[in-house]
Amino acid sequence: GCLALCNWIRLKLARRHASEPFDPSQPTKLNPTSKSTMQDLVCPKLLTFLVILHAAIVKACVPPDCNNPDFGSCGNACCKLIFMLENAGAEQVAQTLNETIKEGGPDGRFYEVKTAEGVMNIADLRPFKVPTGVAFIGQTIHTTAKRIYNDTINFAIYTNDASTRIDAFSTSQIAGAYGDDGQNFKNLNVLMKAVYSKLGITYSFKHADKSCSAP
Repeated sequence: GCLALCNWIRLKLARRHASEPFDPSQPTKLNPTSKSTMQDLVCPKLLTFLVILHAAIVKACVPPDCNNPDFGSCGNACCKLIFMLENAGAEQVAQTLNETIKEGGPDGRFYEVKTAEGVMNIADLRPFKVPTGVAFIGQTIHTTAKRIYNDTINFAIYTNDASTRIDAFSTSQIAGAYGDDGQNFKNLNVLMKAVYSKLGITYSFKHADKSCSAP
């Protein structure tokens, strides 16, 4: 791949500076005293730049909260966390979460989603009296800081006596994302820290499974 790119650059530059018609079937002859030797110096630097650029793009998560990467826990990378909000009712928590999403979240990159129930972001399931005790369900889409990738975040909100439990799940949308550089963990933390802060509750969470575990 790298060699082919360098050869392509050499051929293009040779064609530009050659005084005779360019024949792609013939090997390119580089004159050490001509301008065509420039690409021999530039090419390695160009390839180094491209490698660095590619690494920066792949490394999508921007600190903080990027220290819990996941590797294929859901086929694709994902993260599932449980949040307990003490002395806060499910309706209050759902409203606060909904408002935070509507605002775009703390970083302005959380987007509203229409639910199957026909409302935006958070739907009320209490009228259905679901046996599991789920009270609200919701979703949002988050775009990474470099605006390269989108991730889907799902919520299930449960009434737990005088407190509320949120099962939150973030997964990378793009196919083939075996690793996420910690982005899914970050998605949940950024949003939920804002919710806890608005409710005046000390932030805490626990892992629901082996996804996005601490390194």
